[in-house]
This record gives sequence, C-alpha cells and structure tokens, in this order.
Amino acid sequence: TFADIARESTRWARLLHERVPEPGARVVIAREPGTAWAAAIVGALRIGVLPVPVGSALSTTDLALRIVEVDPALVLVDLRSAAAMEGATRRLREGPPVLTLEEASWELLRVGEPTRRTDVPVDEPAVILYTAGRSSGRPRPVVHSHAATYAAYVPAQEWLDAGPGDLVWCTADGGSSTALWTGLLGPWSTGAAVLHIDGGLEPGERAELLARFPPTIAVQSPA
Repeated sequence: TFADIARESTRWARLLHERVPEPGARVVIAREPGTAWAAAIVGALRIGVLPVPVGSALSTTDLALRIVEVDPALVLVDLRSAAAMEGATRRLREGPPVLTLEEASWELLRVGEPTRRTDVPVDEPAVILYTAGRSSGRPRPVVHSHAATYAAYVPAQEWLDAGPGDLVWCTADGGSSTALWTGLLGPWSTGAAVLHIDGGLEPGERAELLARFPPTIAVQSPA
C-alpha cells in the first residue's frame, strides 16, 4: 500500500541521513526495480539526496565510469551488481562506501529519526538519470529537478491514462528514465499501483505471478 511505502521510504530516509551527511550528495543505486529500489529512491528524494539509478546489469567498466562522473557518497548494490562493483572499486584509487541491500535490511531496523529538512524547492536537483547514449555516442548523466518528479504526472495521465484501480507493470531497466518516470513516480502520482517483480524469476514463475496480479497497463522499454 501507499502507507507501506511511506513507512519504508521513511526508514530509508533515516538510513541515508546517517550515511550521506550533506544534502545534494549523490547515491548510486545499482539494482533492478523492486520494493527496495523504490523505497530507497523516495527516501533519498525526501531528504534532498540525489539518487542515481543505474540498474544491476552494468559491466565493471561502465559502473566505474558512472562512479567517476557522479562522485557518489554511497553506492547501494544487490547481489547481481556486487561483483561488478567489486571490480569497479579495484579500478578506482579511492572508491565510495558500498552498502549491499542485504546489509541495509538489517540497518533499516535500527535507524532513528532523520533530522534533515524535507521541504525541497522545486528547482533544486532531485535525481540524476543516464541517457541511452544513442545520439551522443555514450550514456551521459542528466540532472533533473524536483519539478520533474511532479511533471511525471502528465505522461502517466495523458499517455498511460493511469489512475486508481490500475496496476502498471514496467519492464524497463532500473537505470532507465522509463523505469523511474513511467514505471514508478508517474503512476503513483495518479493513484495507480505498480507491479515490481523482485529477483530473476523463471518464465513459468513470472507468468504465474502475472496471472495472480494481472496488470491493466504494460510499459515496454523501446530499448
């Protein structure tokens, strides 16, 4: 429920408040869309920290490049991206602190109240998303303001026609703009629910899950 996400994102805000001391600092999130991915992104937005979702399928070289470019104060990884992160850290003279989602699950149980402000002006940076790189030759980081997080409402309403009672299933990579705008913040802003499938399920398990929770709107990434 939205209440569950509010509680979970508040816990993430507390944890990030401890780990990332300065507003405006960046947190790389190297995992695919799921409950923790969504709660960590919302928790970061609540305290003025910039999430940088990159997905979990990046190579060691690509992950190291992103770390150099955005200079994160923290990197969140899942088991799938942990090996690439380890290789990326070896390539860097001084890598950022790394927190696995398994470690975070324990820390989330003990964190206290965040003391940082949560009222963030709409023109301040909110999130950094990488382009696909088709026009520039390689993916580039783009800073989006908090106004953009609100503007996600428009395509969700006008393009997806999403609203209360809808269940939106987005299959885009966790580092894509589609996953964030069209697969999370946009539908939520209209009151629609989103379907995230944690982990790599077998095709039969995925089909069974979709039969149990049939989406009313499917969003497929063109990539």
